[in-house]
This record gives sequence, C-alpha cells and structure tokens, in this order.
Amino acid sequence: MYLKSGYKTITGGQFLNGLALLEAKRISYRCFRVYLASFAVTAVREAAARARRKNKVGGREEPPRYRVSELARLCDITEGQARKDLRLLALEQVLKFSEAEILQLREILPETEQVMSLLRSPARPVPVS
Repeated sequence: MYLKSGYKTITGGQFLNGLALLEAKRISYRCFRVYLASFAVTAVREAAARARRKNKVGGREEPPRYRVSELARLCDITEGQARKDLRLLALEQVLKFSEAEILQLREILPETEQVMSLLRSPARPVPVS
C-alpha cells in the first residue's frame, strides 16, 4: 500500500509482534494486514495534523476520527471482516481500535522475544508506508 501523505514509523518489535502472532497461527494473514493498515491510518491522520499546523488553518482542531471502513478499504475486505480482525487483535492485546484513537502495543510479546535477537535495535523506528 502506498500512501501519498507520508509514512509511519513503527518499531521492529511492533512489526515482529504481528509477525509472531501470524507465525503462531493466532491471527490470519488478513488480520496481519489489518494490523499493518492501522499504522497506515494513523500515518494519514498525523500527516493531516502536520499539514494543518503548517498551513495554520484557523479554528478549533478536531480530534481525528478513525473508521473501520477505512481499514477495510485499505485491505480490500468487508467492514465485517475488519471488525472481526480488530476484535482478534484486541484479544491478542496488540491493538486497541476506537473511533477516537488507535493504540498499538509498543512492548514486546513473549512470542517475539525469540526473533528479537536478530534485530540490532528493536526499539529503532522503521518507516512503513
């Protein structure tokens, strides 16, 4: 997926958290795509906020609103499928999604620790678009 509005940095640990869940078959490939799309949606909102500040658009700044439909569109799935995957990601405690915010787990899952030894710096930001 290519975002014209910029990119989002995530840590190697965050990426590997999703990958470890996929490898352990605790989430599906589609669910992993929804997980990555959550970072893309966050990147779009952050880029929009930067543009508003840069252009000094007046008025009260509205908080971002996150939509399941946007995740579904990015992943080319139905909203029902996206909701199901979001519930699973919440159960796995790697992602909390609401209209008001998206929170991705920054800590390392126990399943990820084995692969973490391959990274030089697991907390180093990695640009993802």
